[in-house]
Amino acid sequence: MNLSGRFRMVVLFALLGSALVLLSGCVVGRKTAFNPTDFSGTMHKGTGVVTGRVSVDTQNQGTIHPHYQQIVLVQVNAYTTENVQRRFINGENLHTADKRLLQYERTVNTDGDGHFTFRGVPSGDYYLEGEMPWLTTYMSTDDQGASERLYVSYFKYYFTRISVKDGQTTRVTQFDQRSRERHTHYATGGTLYHPPANVEIFEQ
Repeated sequence: MNLSGRFRMVVLFALLGSALVLLSGCVVGRKTAFNPTDFSGTMHKGTGVVTGRVSVDTQNQGTIHPHYQQIVLVQVNAYTTENVQRRFINGENLHTADKRLLQYERTVNTDGDGHFTFRGVPSGDYYLEGEMPWLTTYMSTDDQGASERLYVSYFKYYFTRISVKDGQTTRVTQFDQRSRERHTHYATGGTLYHPPANVEIFEQ
């Protein structure tokens, strides 16, 4: 297969996968209205520290750790609890969160082995949450004998609820992982495809 033919195949895979994703679950509305006053406790700088390591259990790859991936710390209230309960635990395809939420979230990136640290955190109850991505890869050969490497994307949500106190360090190593693994239902690859950086890749 020539380059243009391979490119068409990749596009076909992508379009098919997108259709399957759209059909796999309708977007559902949120029941809790966003209220900025519910986040008032996070507007000042505190003296608490939250640190730990993310470990995610997968069905086929064992326990893996995020490589330079974002992890979020957000105050516990009715709005964020609905998100955790319905999206992370129940697996519902919730409507995108209110854009104003971003200004109340604290974010850091893990290191290359899943470790993270938040500093200057005010006292309060928080959700610590993230999304663990990874890829599987394999070689595919078409009817003409041409081979190319293909990839399938996976991810899994994780979260935990913690309490932070000023002047103290909260250490986190255990996360709720009731969220099911999700994948794109299709493979992508070819000459023009480059896997995303900082995502672990497993040979299938």
